[in-house]
Amino acid sequence: MPISALQAVYRLGYEISPILLTGGLMADIPFGAVPIVALLEGPSIVNGALGGNFGAPDLDNFFARFIPAPGGTIISNAIGEYPFANQAVAANATIAQPLDISLRMICPARGPGGYSNKTSTLIALKSTLELHIQSGGTFTVITPGAIYPNSLLLDLRDITGGDTRQAQSIWQWTFRKPLLTSESAASVMSQMMDKITNGSQLTGNPTWSGAIPSIGVTGPQSAPIVGAQATGALIASSTPAISPVVGVR
Repeated sequence: MPISALQAVYRLGYEISPILLTGGLMADIPFGAVPIVALLEGPSIVNGALGGNFGAPDLDNFFARFIPAPGGTIISNAIGEYPFANQAVAANATIAQPLDISLRMICPARGPGGYSNKTSTLIALKSTLELHIQSGGTFTVITPGAIYPNSLLLDLRDITGGDTRQAQSIWQWTFRKPLLTSESAASVMSQMMDKITNGSQLTGNPTWSGAIPSIGVTGPQSAPIVGAQATGALIASSTPAISPVVGVR
């Protein structure tokens, strides 16, 4: 039974390719993102998955199908249990937590040469993901309930159960969307540097660290102590003079 265009878009976005690799290894690619289907299908995306007809892709012939795993979060808070100044503050102390989302990738071997194609595809996928993560890349995860940009891949593991005869046909991707991203950290740093560059007033008193500053420090004879000899001069000037005792054996 043919499906409508909206159903095809839904399946392509949420089931066939709900993961985008962003930045990192894909930073120099136009739009800076690559859908996961490009890594799973490779050259066969035209001849195999599309079946030679670009207008009506065969959605049942792709390498994998994704479904969200139970337990994904769109809001996650913790309650502060350490001492607070007063009961009113303690009663409303909620602390935002990172969001977690998992996807199940169902990829059974199909047709002649299915097992060898599956092995080579997963090996190539593993290598690409490792290089992408080492390059500082992140992921965008698209689900019917929420979109998780700038997410980190925690693990990709086999969760195939005993109800299927084909081993390693179901894999779980576990992502975490952190509270702080590199983009937000760079924005905060940029704002601080702008204030310093524009000469904005800094609140509080600066604190000295290391050696005693030489400017304004004087010894017992009211002579200024200058330069790198400040510490030595200060010690020498504060030590009482001792006259040699003559004749003492």
